[in-house]
Amino acid sequence: MLKWSFLLSAFLLVSITQGQDEKKIKQLYKEADTHFLYEEFDLALPFYLQLIGEGWENANIYNSIGMCYLNSSGNESLAIPYLEKAITNISANYKEGNYKEDRAPQEALFYLAKAYRLNGQFDKAIQTYKQYQGYIGVSDVYLIDFVALQIKTCETAIQMTANPIYFVENELSIGQSG
Repeated sequence: MLKWSFLLSAFLLVSITQGQDEKKIKQLYKEADTHFLYEEFDLALPFYLQLIGEGWENANIYNSIGMCYLNSSGNESLAIPYLEKAITNISANYKEGNYKEDRAPQEALFYLAKAYRLNGQFDKAIQTYKQYQGYIGVSDVYLIDFVALQIKTCETAIQMTANPIYFVENELSIGQSG
């Protein structure tokens, strides 16, 4: 009898703790997501990182962290490892704004390609843009053209870095007549 009451007490304690943990996770996610929606990426980032610290790791959180870094000047390279983790679980049925969502949107591929491009990893960017093209609907002509333009931009960057043009900087002085 003592054994059963101990087990019941332990079960109730675990259930209460899990309920409190889930409430904390939900609150952290709500704070992060609110800042994210208002494009306050620098304010959202600490909440997303805290979620990971609480053990709430999934493609959705990784995608959000990657997006925060991608949208903060000078930190774009920090987006890459998070977006690389995010694309391991992408879904067309992604549900934005749901703290229980553990998948990332298909657009995570596009943003990973952008991060690669911004960091001069043009071959990886092209490969990832091409992978993303497989998820674009045939009727989305604007997006098809835009991604093709991004690929062309990367190809041009590869050519330009392979054949750099050197120049000498001189100040021009404009003479005064008078």
